[in-house]
Amino acid sequence: MNLSSTSLRLELHRLLGRSVEETQQYEQQLLSSKLRSDWKRKLIIFGASALGLKTLRGLQHHSILPLAFADNDPGKCNRELGGLPVLTPAQALRQFGAECSFIVCVWRSGPVMDQLKSLECTSVAEFKGLFWHMPDEFLPYMRVDRPHLLLQDASAIQEVFELLSDEDSRVEYVRQIRWLLNYDFGALEPQNANHQYFEDLFEHNPKEIFVDCGAYTGDTLTHFLQRWPDFRAIHAFEPEPENVAGLEDWYDRQASTVRKRVTIHRFAVSDAAKVLRFASDGVGSSERTDGELRIQAVRLDDALAGESVTFIKMDIEGG
Repeated sequence: MNLSSTSLRLELHRLLGRSVEETQQYEQQLLSSKLRSDWKRKLIIFGASALGLKTLRGLQHHSILPLAFADNDPGKCNRELGGLPVLTPAQALRQFGAECSFIVCVWRSGPVMDQLKSLECTSVAEFKGLFWHMPDEFLPYMRVDRPHLLLQDASAIQEVFELLSDEDSRVEYVRQIRWLLNYDFGALEPQNANHQYFEDLFEHNPKEIFVDCGAYTGDTLTHFLQRWPDFRAIHAFEPEPENVAGLEDWYDRQASTVRKRVTIHRFAVSDAAKVLRFASDGVGSSERTDGELRIQAVRLDDALAGESVTFIKMDIEGG
């Protein structure tokens, strides 16, 4: 996509030029236009994931009790999530019939929507319709919110576009705005995971002191080492016990020359030293006031006092 800044500016103006009132009406009517009138009585959540579990909990708060999860991953099926059985789509249809309704809780939902259509399921909606229908329960969630709110901030969004100095950033910015307005993943380019945090925006420092906040099981650290094997120190912060176990396994697999420069910190990071509550559901973890895990958080200024940190990456769910 090699567009001039003028073309991108015009595209952004077109995207943000929609009617706020018409967009609000679309948000309010989408769910009812997709699902049967009795959808609350016979509902299946497609996607045994963190997004699916959030959807289940929100529905239960409104006394809507889905029948099951459906998922295409055999490793998730024939188990339970949130007290509901996880079934294959074929199992769900055999057990509950094609007249049941589906809420598709999959980020890249196009293939699932096509799959359910091929199975002659006629009452199917993406999660965005439900979230827009019950915004007080579900929104905002990660990057998801009601599109009309974005349109209300059109001037500020256009001002940010003008602050971006390179073409690649402007192209990606317009793609992201298009996604936020439409939830169309076709608007986004596939991301190279190796470059997710390491774009060529600056020169590598061979004395790099890299701080990975939300180190998970070492995936980002692997990409860091592949790209920049010459560094002074790595500090990896990860609070979730299962992830820490994976991170320690990653550490044990590294050469001794790497291990002596890596420190694992079994903490969350925050603006103050305090205990945080985390929710861990088997498909992800994040900070939540009702979480069952209690995890110690530290300030980076305290934990890394005296270090001349050069690069901080943060992927901190709920932070």
